[in-house]
This record gives sequence, C-alpha cells and structure tokens, in this order.
Amino acid sequence: IHTPGGDLAVMENLINYLHKIFNGDIRVIIPQIAMSAGTMIALFSKAILMGEQSCLGPVDPQYNGVACQAIHECENAIRWSNELMDKWIPKVYPNIDIEKIRDKFLNHKTTCSHARRLSKDDCKEVGLNIIDLEDFPSLNDAVLSLHSCYTIMIDKYSYSKIVENQNGETYFYRDPCNN
Repeated sequence: IHTPGGDLAVMENLINYLHKIFNGDIRVIIPQIAMSAGTMIALFSKAILMGEQSCLGPVDPQYNGVACQAIHECENAIRWSNELMDKWIPKVYPNIDIEKIRDKFLNHKTTCSHARRLSKDDCKEVGLNIIDLEDFPSLNDAVLSLHSCYTIMIDKYSYSKIVENQNGETYFYRDPCNN
C-alpha cells in the first residue's frame, strides 16, 4: 500500500472484500506511506511489512482537510471510525489493547495532525505485527525498486492509478484532467 489516504466508505468496502476473498489472511507491504484510510487497511491486516522509510498515519476522520474532532458536524465520521476499529481490530489482533491503538491512531490530541507519520517503531510499540523489511534484503530491494518505478511512471505519464494482479494483468488510469 502506498497512499495518502482516501474515502472511508471505499476503505470499508475494500477491507470487507479482502477479508472475504482471503478469509482474513491479509498481509500488507508499506514501501513508504499508508496514511489515513491506508493506515486503517494496514491495521486490519494480520501482518504489516515496513522498512525504516515506511510509516503509517493517524486515522482521525477529516472533513475538507480539517480534523472532524474540531468540527461538531463530523461526529458521525468519528463514531464510524471507532466502530470500524471495534469491528476489525479484535478480529485481527484478539489480544491487543485496542485503547492503545485508538490513542496512537485515532486520537487527534495525541497525533496533533492528520499528516503525522507514525514509524515502524511507533507501530510495534502498540503491539501491531510489524515485519521488518530489512530482515529480507532482496524483498526490501524489490519493494523499493518497484515503488520507485511506479512513482516515476505516475509522475512522468500522469497516471493516477495503477493496479496489478497475481495473473499479470495491469490496469492504468490516467485522469483526463491531468494531461
């Protein structure tokens, strides 16, 4: 996963789909950043592969770029994020202290900013199953090389989305407004 985040409803549909298809056996690789909704996907996975350059971020809901905790109208989004935590964290991590997860990822008073990046060590500190990419040098090199190639391709050709599957099929999407 490499994402600045996204829509809560899309993330919920994606995680429900992945859990259904893979019977809850989901592992994610974070080459660089998985912020906001990307962090939620990582939190709801059995294992998270991260390198020294990898980070997760807060999952406090945003409304027009402002933390919902600061806006009264966003109470439903805050409750929704908490409900998703209550639903998925115990399934993935039955013995984890969910309040530590909530405090690290969902508490705006702790994170101070939705843009905050939480390191591999921060994630280990709360009990997430973090696998060190550096323990697997060839995998680490492959992940970072592939990530760099995609970053260059997205920048050079204005792709906004690239999806590949296990069958070698690739989908490219170029936003027609970004030519």
